[in-house]
Amino acid sequence: MRVLVTGATGFVGSRLVESLAGHHDVWAVGRSPMQGKAGVTWVRWDLAARPVAGTLPPRLDAVIHLAQSRHYRLFPESALAIARVNVDATLELLDHARQAGAKTFVFASSGGVYGGSGASIKEDASLRPPDFYLSTKVASETLANTYRSLFDVVSLRLFFVYGPGQGPDRFISRLVRKVYAGEQVILYGTDGIRVNPIHVSDVVRAMVASLGLDGSHVVNVAGPDVLTLRRLTELIADKVGRKPNFDLRPPEADRDLVADTGLMNQLLVPAREHFAERIGEVCEEVMAAPL
Repeated sequence: MRVLVTGATGFVGSRLVESLAGHHDVWAVGRSPMQGKAGVTWVRWDLAARPVAGTLPPRLDAVIHLAQSRHYRLFPESALAIARVNVDATLELLDHARQAGAKTFVFASSGGVYGGSGASIKEDASLRPPDFYLSTKVASETLANTYRSLFDVVSLRLFFVYGPGQGPDRFISRLVRKVYAGEQVILYGTDGIRVNPIHVSDVVRAMVASLGLDGSHVVNVAGPDVLTLRRLTELIADKVGRKPNFDLRPPEADRDLVADTGLMNQLLVPAREHFAERIGEVCEEVMAAPL
């Protein structure tokens, strides 16, 4: 199978390329392509600009679109740049997939598109993106769905991915750094929000499995453990040798982001990595770096 992967040098993408190489003909797209990997053809394309003609392979079986704007937090200053990568480039990839005869298009969306909830969230729940970045994810899902008559579209809504090598601005990574630095963690209510974070290796397994699906689907991709922010903090504090430092605030309704993973377990693969057993990798990495 010939598979095009965008965001191929990123946190998830680099691991996905590693998993696919040797089993598939992988075309890996990145701003700064790596070299020397057997079975991988590297394509230099910064999705903030249009692709150079002839850059992308003329024939494809599948596309896995992981790339996102580096400026996702900079709204409104970088709104156009965010939309360029998160929406315009998605449309260009969808159209190239059509021209290249692709059978499957996998899009990495976010569990954040639901907004908060007081219960576990199924895929048919209403979407309430709370910010511009997540609105671009909804826009890309909507665009992708219009191509369902041409090829299978699989939107994977990822919930709080974590693991070693993740950027410092992501939820779990930020939390580890905050706890290690002795900073306060804000809890709304006694225990704070509930989430079910997923280890990056389980995300990769789910993405590989999505290539074998028949038909179009939207699937939540989340971990096996539902944990409060208090419990996350306590587990991290134990690993980094710190005492948890909480700032308790009045409770707020519907702030949880817990995915119902029934469809993931049925269509893809169940997540198998437990937070308490894998968060140590991230903690060790943070402790090895200067604060």
